[in-house]
Amino acid sequence: MVLDLVSGRIVWVNRGRGKAALPRIWQGLRKSKAKFEAVVMDLSGDYWAAVMEALTSVKVSPDGSSFTAAM
Repeated sequence: MVLDLVSGRIVWVNRGRGKAALPRIWQGLRKSKAKFEAVVMDLSGDYWAAVMEALTSVKVSPDGSSFTAAM
């Protein structure tokens, strides 16, 4: 699930997990000319790789579940 962190609006939802679940979101976001300043996400290796490949200059912060899992 992708949320707009400013408005709280759901931007995109897809089944599946990991890098394979993300290609369609990049296509849609490119068409909409969305601008990203930061990404808050699960820090799994697949998500990290997909975001760094698609959004090379954004700041990344772990979501709350990543902090909980690390404690």
